[in-house]
Amino acid sequence: MTGEPTQVTPSCTSHLQDPTYLKSPLESILNSLQPNSPHSNHDLLDAYSTFSNRIRAEAQELQQTATSLPALESLHMNSHSFSQALRRDISIAHIDPFALPTPTFTPGDSLLSGPRKSTVDVVKHAGDMSALCQQALCALSAVFRFPALYSLFSGPDISSLLAEILNITLSRRLPILNSAKTFSLALWILRSQRLPQSSLSPRASDIISVIRGTLRTQPIGEQFIQLAEDGLKGICHLLEFYPTAFFIHVIQLLPSVLSYLLCDTSAIRLQATLALGRIAQSLLDNSLCITSEHRQATSDFVLDFLDTQCARITSPQSSGLQYIALAAMSEKEESGPANGPIWLMSTIASLIVLSDHCLFSHSRAFKFIMHFAASALAHRRSVVRALVPHLWSCIVFVFSRIPDEDVRTKEAVFLFLSQEPGGGIGLALVTMLLNTSTTRPSSSTEQVTSFDSVPRVLALVHDMAHNSNKHTSSDSLSLLQKLMSGVGVPAQASTLELTANPVRLPTPLFDGSIITANWDRLKSILRSIHRPPITELRHLSEAEILHHRALLRSTWAQLARSRMMMVSYERCLPVGTSMRADCHRLNTTLQPELIHIWQSLLLVEAQLTQGFRHLTTSADLAEQSALIVTGFIPQTSGHAEGPPVVLIATQVRALAAIAQLWSVMKNVFASLCISTAAKTILTDLLKHDFLLTDEGVRARWSKLCADLMVAAMPSCIYEFRTLTSSQATEKIARELWSLVAQSLLSQSEMLCWLDNVKLLVIPLGSWAMSDVELDVWDSLLQKTFTAAGQASAASSDVIDAFAQAVLPVADVDR
Repeated sequence: MTGEPTQVTPSCTSHLQDPTYLKSPLESILNSLQPNSPHSNHDLLDAYSTFSNRIRAEAQELQQTATSLPALESLHMNSHSFSQALRRDISIAHIDPFALPTPTFTPGDSLLSGPRKSTVDVVKHAGDMSALCQQALCALSAVFRFPALYSLFSGPDISSLLAEILNITLSRRLPILNSAKTFSLALWILRSQRLPQSSLSPRASDIISVIRGTLRTQPIGEQFIQLAEDGLKGICHLLEFYPTAFFIHVIQLLPSVLSYLLCDTSAIRLQATLALGRIAQSLLDNSLCITSEHRQATSDFVLDFLDTQCARITSPQSSGLQYIALAAMSEKEESGPANGPIWLMSTIASLIVLSDHCLFSHSRAFKFIMHFAASALAHRRSVVRALVPHLWSCIVFVFSRIPDEDVRTKEAVFLFLSQEPGGGIGLALVTMLLNTSTTRPSSSTEQVTSFDSVPRVLALVHDMAHNSNKHTSSDSLSLLQKLMSGVGVPAQASTLELTANPVRLPTPLFDGSIITANWDRLKSILRSIHRPPITELRHLSEAEILHHRALLRSTWAQLARSRMMMVSYERCLPVGTSMRADCHRLNTTLQPELIHIWQSLLLVEAQLTQGFRHLTTSADLAEQSALIVTGFIPQTSGHAEGPPVVLIATQVRALAAIAQLWSVMKNVFASLCISTAAKTILTDLLKHDFLLTDEGVRARWSKLCADLMVAAMPSCIYEFRTLTSSQATEKIARELWSLVAQSLLSQSEMLCWLDNVKLLVIPLGSWAMSDVELDVWDSLLQKTFTAAGQASAASSDVIDAFAQAVLPVADVDR
């Protein structure tokens, strides 16, 4: 019998490698086409059942395979005959089993008609016909499901089989016994098939008519629930696998889908939300090239629905959207998929996207959405509150679609959205705005009549940098780093990155993942979609950076200063002698991201100049950079009140930060361009009272001052005399002099030998030099004579300069 399991040969690794796997059921079905076939109805039913069962048993391999399979060879060779048998048996759905048999028959009809002597025979015959039709439909569903199977059939055969399914689903009434099940099976085939789009496109209108018919069923009884679910699932299936062919048709079904949000049956509300999510996903798919007219039609349908629902005064007995939403939000614990706040948040996310930017011109609809977003933010369960930022992302997305020419609306909405940039809202707003804008020269007259995103984005990033919430401030740093990442990038690569990536919203908001997941699983889903990736944000062009340099520098300075002060002083406050040592072990360096941004801000101002090995910049820009660096000098003085360990920690971090920033300036610019900047920084450092009695502070201060003096020579030599009495101790002066001298000795070239003379004079009359200091002094003197000789100066010139410089020291009253 065909129902017996096939024997797989030892060499076969699976049933599909066995050429005889489908041979027996296929032979029975094909033989039934012969006139006066000996096969009975039972044999044919058994053959279809065996065929379907064996296909389902190997469904996973059939889904994954891309090669020919031996078990399918017999089907391939007899595909046309097999399709004839399927059409014959599926068409039974249109035959009235209780009518008299027709006088003419096609091959195989003897299986379906014959002498019927009693009512019992008639009823049995009707049951057999119904069962045979349904088994044929099951077999066809297996063929339509797998490419490995339907690819064995010719295009005309596939079209004729699809026509049989549509004939059933488009019929107003089927005479077959148990017609509801037959109709349901045909619907199942339509919403589970994977036929190529080329086979479905010619019948797209008919397929949509079938779905429209299921959605217009009278809301009575179980049949209504089943048909409505089938229709909504059919929409999801078509948009998941054939959005290009069916989206414009599905739009016309949107009013019906929206109406099912009001259904008393939660299962139908769930399917309605899933269908809306699929439609929203299609709108978000830029590859579909949806026209503005179709977007507008979608928006009109949704906003008309929302306006009607929001205008309705609901009562506990009503089924209006507001009442259903209130009931869903009142659920404090996990409930059914379409009964709680998670379902409502997913529904609202889809409604926002479908409404598009027209949402902001419909106050009732917008207030409805904002009301329930606020309710979710106050919900007792954190998993519900965690969904609110994603709703904001959807609102930001439709905001970004407001035409730039509508400056008034876009400006008003931007001000509203930027009020609270926390929870990833600012991150989403910057990403959406910048990725949907185009770069324009700063002199473009279009700025007068259109919404320019760049200055507003930078102002928002600046505000986020000042936000007291550390996560929002961190978002600002991440954004600034990405915005500045184009500096120094090769021109071709930079141009590619200036092309904005398509804006994307998290798929789980719309594909049903968050609705069908339990709340524990939902937490992990939400963590995985927490924020839009920074990598998708385009960077600023160098022209944009130069135009907005002041705001960018101010934002960076705020971020750097705030992070410099983010020190946990608890480690510095233990009772005992180790508290200062613990303080010095704290991380005192600025984050690499901040240093990289600082370097980019300097590089974008620099230029190549002939005769210089490094980049150059104007004196004004160098002075501006120096003033930014001096802003890191702490405002606390060495005599300020408070725990000394806190002052030490503050001053250590400040000196370390200034040293880092100065080091970057030296690496970027030629030395002649930054001498004035070095003097500016040094002067401000010397005006401040540091706790130089602390070894850590003194070591950092001395090294930094020495480095600045070397860069600022010759004008900085006399800065020694500007030290305050508290700083001008012999020990500090000796350390500083030694550092400057050793730094000059380490340089391969000397800029001016006269500067060395001035430095050589400083220790004379001020302190008794040690042996080490005398060695340094002697080496510097020898290098001075060498440098003078290279400059065509005689040794006598050096001696005369030394004598002139030492006179003020000799006149000092000891």
